[in-house]
Amino acid sequence: MSRRKADAEHENILSALLATAFLSCAAAQGMADEKEDFSRLVYDTPPLGHFDFEQDPDYSMIVQEIKAWITVVRYEGKNPGTDKVKRWNHFCAVGYTLPVDPNTKEEFSKKTEVTVYWKEERILTFWTGSYPKLRKGDAGYGKSLTHEHHFSMDDILPRKDLETTFLGGAQLIKEDAENTVADCEKHGNQYIIGPFTPPFEEH
Repeated sequence: MSRRKADAEHENILSALLATAFLSCAAAQGMADEKEDFSRLVYDTPPLGHFDFEQDPDYSMIVQEIKAWITVVRYEGKNPGTDKVKRWNHFCAVGYTLPVDPNTKEEFSKKTEVTVYWKEERILTFWTGSYPKLRKGDAGYGKSLTHEHHFSMDDILPRKDLETTFLGGAQLIKEDAENTVADCEKHGNQYIIGPFTPPFEEH
């Protein structure tokens, strides 16, 4: 191979690498410029952004909390009578940073929340973290996730029906709930819980 031909091929390779680097930078810039639209979620006031909840002590026991939830409703929900602790269950969870009401006392304000979706049961819930005493290593699973308000996706009404129907209490709009689940699938953490023995049945 002549030196001139080798130099030409080298220049072609270098040009291709530079073009690839340019396209990668452009794509990264495009991703950075793309702003998440949190107004389409279930929150009345849109979240400020996502956060890595697994690094927060309030949410570090999420697997134990999920197992407690499964245990409490093990024979309820879809396919009642089927023991849910003996099957595989799939969950998605995504954390949000929330704006703080300026009228709320600092010690009572909660600046974060985790949306949890149970795929088999099609249940959406909003978790504000484990009880403090459970984070200190008390025996048994955490219980707070089981005490949150759980919404069945099958019972949530679309926006057009809510205009003529009053259910009372907390309610979600179907389109917003579906957008929230989609955001969880895109940005959240996935949890696969295999069959397990609840702690009070270990002996």
